[in-house]
Amino acid sequence: MSAAVDAWLAEVLPLVRVFQETFEENYGYEPGDNPIERRVALGLDDHDLPPALRAFYERVVEVSLVDLPNGYRIHPVELVVDTEVNGLPTHVPELSAERFVVFGSSGGGDLFVMPQAGGPVYELSPGPVQDNVYTSMGIPPRVLAEDFEGFLSLIVAELRRATAD
Repeated sequence: MSAAVDAWLAEVLPLVRVFQETFEENYGYEPGDNPIERRVALGLDDHDLPPALRAFYERVVEVSLVDLPNGYRIHPVELVVDTEVNGLPTHVPELSAERFVVFGSSGGGDLFVMPQAGGPVYELSPGPVQDNVYTSMGIPPRVLAEDFEGFLSLIVAELRRATAD
C-alpha cells in the first residue's frame, strides 16, 4: 500500500495546486487552505490501525480539502488513534458488530469510517454517539468505496472534476 500512497500523492498534489490556482476564477472567492501534508517519519507500531490507514499515515500527516464540493478531510493520526477519548464512534451496530475507525469527515459533518480490520469505507451522517456507539437519524450509513484505496480515488475524481475546463 505504501507504493499506492506514493502514487496517489504524485497524482493528487499537482491537482490540488491547479485547484487552488483556479479556485477564485471558478467560484468567485478566494480559497481557504487545502493542504496535504507529507510525513517524514512516524512509528505506528503501538496503534491498532487498519493496514491501509497505517500505510497512509506513514506517508501523510493529514488531508484537508475543505473547498472541494462536500469537503474531504483525513484527520491526523493523533485524532484517529484517540477516537474513543474524543467521543467518536467505534461501533456502528447498523453495519456490524466489529470495531470501526473514524479517519475523516466531510464539510457537512459526515464521518468517514472503516472496519478496524480493513474493508469498505462508509459515510455516517450526523447522528448521536453514546459510549462510542453510533446511531443514525434516518439516513443509514452508506458505502463510499470498497476500500481505503478506493476512497483515495474518490478524492482524485473530485479534484479532476473541480479542475476540468
